Amino acid sequence: MGFGNNPNKLCVNLATYHILRVCGLLRRPPTRRAKRKRKRRQTTMTRLGLANARSVNRKGTSVVEPIDSLHRDMLVITESWLTVGTGDQVIRESCPEGFDAVHRPRPTTGGGIALIYKNTIDVQRFGSLISEVITLREKLVVLGDFNIHVGKNPDRPGELFLDLIIFLGLVQLVQDPTRKSRLIDLLLTRERDGIVTNVTVSQRLSDHDAVQCNLSVPNPHRPFKTVTFRSIKTIDIDAFSADLLDLPLLRHPASTLDELVDQYDSGIRSVIDKHGPLRTKRIVLRQPAPWLTGAIRAARCELRHAERTWKATRLTIHEQMFEYRMERRNYLLERAKESYFNTKVQDCGSDQRSLYKIVNSLSGKSLIKALPKHSNPRELATDFAEFFRDKIANSRMELDAAAALLPDVGPPDEWDECFLSKHTESDRLSCFEALSTEAVKRIILSSPSTSCCLDPLPTSLLKRILPTLLTPLTSIVNLSLLSGRFPSAWKHALISPLLKKPSLDPNVLAHYRPIAFLPFVSKVIERATALQLNEHLSTYTVLSPYQFAYRAGHSIETLLLSVTNDLLLASDEGDASAILFLDLSAAFDTIDHDILLDRLERHCGITANALEWFSFYLKGRSHSMSVDGTQSSRTELIWGVAQGSVLGAILCIIYVNPLAAIALFFGIHMNQYSDDTQLRHRFPVPLQSTATDRLTACVSAILDWFLRNRVKTNVSKTELLFAWSSFRRSKPVLDPLLVGGVKV
Repeated sequence: MGFGNNPNKLCVNLATYHILRVCGLLRRPPTRRAKRKRKRRQTTMTRLGLANARSVNRKGTSVVEPIDSLHRDMLVITESWLTVGTGDQVIRESCPEGFDAVHRPRPTTGGGIALIYKNTIDVQRFGSLISEVITLREKLVVLGDFNIHVGKNPDRPGELFLDLIIFLGLVQLVQDPTRKSRLIDLLLTRERDGIVTNVTVSQRLSDHDAVQCNLSVPNPHRPFKTVTFRSIKTIDIDAFSADLLDLPLLRHPASTLDELVDQYDSGIRSVIDKHGPLRTKRIVLRQPAPWLTGAIRAARCELRHAERTWKATRLTIHEQMFEYRMERRNYLLERAKESYFNTKVQDCGSDQRSLYKIVNSLSGKSLIKALPKHSNPRELATDFAEFFRDKIANSRMELDAAAALLPDVGPPDEWDECFLSKHTESDRLSCFEALSTEAVKRIILSSPSTSCCLDPLPTSLLKRILPTLLTPLTSIVNLSLLSGRFPSAWKHALISPLLKKPSLDPNVLAHYRPIAFLPFVSKVIERATALQLNEHLSTYTVLSPYQFAYRAGHSIETLLLSVTNDLLLASDEGDASAILFLDLSAAFDTIDHDILLDRLERHCGITANALEWFSFYLKGRSHSMSVDGTQSSRTELIWGVAQGSVLGAILCIIYVNPLAAIALFFGIHMNQYSDDTQLRHRFPVPLQSTATDRLTACVSAILDWFLRNRVKTNVSKTELLFAWSSFRRSKPVLDPLLVGGVKV
């Protein structure tokens, strides 16, 4: 046998060749052939797992460990112990990236099943097929915790069960015990199907061992998505800034607001397209576990070795070693994950938006990215746009018709307290002041680094080159404030539909809420306006002290502490409390612009140029629905305030601020959080009927006010709560309250 390309080849017999290779004395020379790129082929096997969790609630990381370590495509969980109320959130917290889950809880405690699967598997279609599988003679797999021992020396129920599955033409493929010495976790299939192979029992999660197998069906491909991005990190900042300095925006800035905004948008887009052009790429969604460390991977290997040793010997000492290794791996997993998220939370600092995203990802809410089934994104975007437009239009028509039936007493501003009743004409806010470049810089740097496709420049890059653009940005902000105008180009928003809850049907448009996106610099102008507006409202105490949200010192935590304290004080003094929660429907979308502008002038003391700015800001707005990067045509907005904006929420609480005067008139305590209204009345139990009459009268006046101001209440979601001390003998009668003709 010859070796290498040398003309004087060494020739030996085959036996000598093998001896030299084994001893390491012979090495094969490298070839000149280029290394071929291996093509990935779709696996013909789907990996399925069955595990008895005995509660997913506190061991979510351990439960989904087989998905990562054993590359399972589907994992069936028995005894999930999930509930109807929190089950959706808990099971979604456990889902890795690219996976989804469904579960069915038991009506009583314990029990329950769940399925974690790659989200490229159409579970709804599978559910419709499984109901027909018997009649259509499709290939069948049945698995679960049957609680019937069918292993060695089965009891009488086990024998009857084996006779039954033989009669049905099924075979049971799990051979090893799954709970101590009992075989009760079973996998059934038809013998002729030949769909199940490589059935093993491994890695217990509770007092049950997990069952693993392969299915002879095509492996579901990994989910993917198409992303459009700019390679921001590769941009040469110096060259980029140099090109910006040559723009007309900096050399010859326009004198009017809309022209200056057009210079900003068009000029910066041309520069960013040159240095960081848009690219489209399809990426595969994998199961990232950034907390995995070398110690965890080593613990996995030790666990598998201990498991193999125990199964080979069945000695108690080896079983104890296996359980120890499993506990150690689970401990390392939990501590590593906890440490990872602790670090991320600490890195957020005072950035509440980033912290909110982390909480959403931990609770599984960030995984809800469903859309109705569609073949044309533009048609779906148009359907969404028409649905939301018709929804608001119908609500306004209903409100107008209901308001026309009210007695002709009390205009919309009946309960508005006139600003001039307590203050002088000089106290009015007649114009906004120009901001310095340092003030604009602070606003930009303190704003979240979010951006959308309406922005010519990603916000993160804008902050890096802020010294170059700070002067024109300050000019845009001040020109808007001083002229009493808002840029027309920045009145347009993009709307993205978001499924409200994971348990809702994604094919029903009513199950989505619209999420609005606006240009970043437009929100900088809004923040500059909000600073001066809030200062005016605070200086002259315009807003109710019981109006929480979007105000310093009026957070949701402050509200909860206040309510809890009042309820406990009433309970300690022997009184009961009735709390009525009023729910509004699309409150931001039905606000009447003329009523709001009148309230800003009469109730808040805003006039002249400042009031004109708000008029330009509110009117002439539009939005488009965006689905998969495709936009619908524009829809003009006649009512409402811009969702996703900075001023929208502040204007909303100004709009409903007069409600506090109604509650005060009837002697009812009111708390407001944005558009949510809570009425609370404390009363001695013997005087409950009087308290109920007073609360009913107050609610009736508030509902009339809502109608006159074109705000729709959702009576079906209105709730009544009674609170009292359980140590008192006298207890209130839990009678319903009449709200809008409906008992709650």
